[in-house]
Amino acid sequence: MHNQNMNEMLELKIEDVVYRGKGLARKDGKVIFVPGVLPGEIAGVRVVRHTRNFDEARLLAVIEPSPARVEHVCPLVLRAGSRDNTTCPGCVYQHAGYQEEVSLKQKQFVNLLERMGGVDPEVCLPPVPAPGFTGYRNKIVLHGSVKKGVPVLGYFADDNVTVIDVPACPLGCPEINELIAKTRADSGFQKSITDHLTATFRFTSHDGAMMWTGSRGSAGSWLTEAAGTANVMVPRESFFQVNLPVANLMVSHVIGQLKQASPVSVVDLYCGVGLFAIAAARAGTQKVFGVDLDQEAISAAVQNARKMKLEDIEFKATTAYKGLKWAFGKIVPEKTTVITDPPRRGLDKDVVERLVAARPGGIIYVSCAADTMARDIRQLKEAGYSVKSARLFDMFPRTPYFESVALIKRDK
Repeated sequence: MHNQNMNEMLELKIEDVVYRGKGLARKDGKVIFVPGVLPGEIAGVRVVRHTRNFDEARLLAVIEPSPARVEHVCPLVLRAGSRDNTTCPGCVYQHAGYQEEVSLKQKQFVNLLERMGGVDPEVCLPPVPAPGFTGYRNKIVLHGSVKKGVPVLGYFADDNVTVIDVPACPLGCPEINELIAKTRADSGFQKSITDHLTATFRFTSHDGAMMWTGSRGSAGSWLTEAAGTANVMVPRESFFQVNLPVANLMVSHVIGQLKQASPVSVVDLYCGVGLFAIAAARAGTQKVFGVDLDQEAISAAVQNARKMKLEDIEFKATTAYKGLKWAFGKIVPEKTTVITDPPRRGLDKDVVERLVAARPGGIIYVSCAADTMARDIRQLKEAGYSVKSARLFDMFPRTPYFESVALIKRDK
């Protein structure tokens, strides 16, 4: 019975836009998710997938647009009536005015923390928008593909198989887009494109724009990034924030929180090239430890600290779990703040358990995935911690994602 309405157009009122950017509507009590819409809009959609708990639909037409709707700046973005796997899935908010995007993300952030983390919405501070919502990315990775003998260079479509040709990306900084254009115009490069090629485009104000192919760049080639008031060395392939202006705002916020907590020592988990650890040491923390699994990032962190003549700072290339054991062997837990900036999957269960067992006085949780952060916060709450403040930083405008920082303290 369900499938007969797979071909008809439904007119739906969009109630909300949920985390990761899909619109939420209801038909006969059942939730239907629709991409490319805004709250309050009337949309013409066709259901393309049924599950027990919800349906997924394709947008056919925006019948009554929201006043917050704007024109796309990118021709590759989902439009009403787009066919599957012909559009770039990276940007889910190109059709939203930027203020609307930030307020939607803030609502999602507060909702995730409250619903999944049991956090009081009152502790959520106003969001920090990006100074610029296009042209901000200092790194872009494109993939190669050969379609009917024609080389294509671009992003993966929703199916993670099809590559969409990308002549330019509005999120990339101008220098990267210039280099993409130059690279694409090079006939030698065109001939080298294969199905599994990856091309990384990277820019720093110190080194300019560069491109390399393959999943790893040559080890030992380091770049210089102007982070805050200092230059830091970053290995080409190591993790570094893609939006420097917002990263600097976030580091300042973390240091502000740290100064309020005034711990004797700081342990920075997933420290990368030492951005937070070094900022903590420069802010006067007596003893700082940095931990990361990336050996090359740790080498850079050591060099960065040395260059700034920071004495009381130690780095170790190891897992977060072992790193906690190493650092907590040398410090007083209740006078320690742990800064943790894990990958999107959040903290591993054993890391949360060890963190709770170590009982630091405070935790500053930096996250690029509010859902996994909320999940981890719930575990920390059950162990006697509570969130004192939480703030969204829009590190990735136009995309579904954002960074956030939560200050978590042990209850007395």
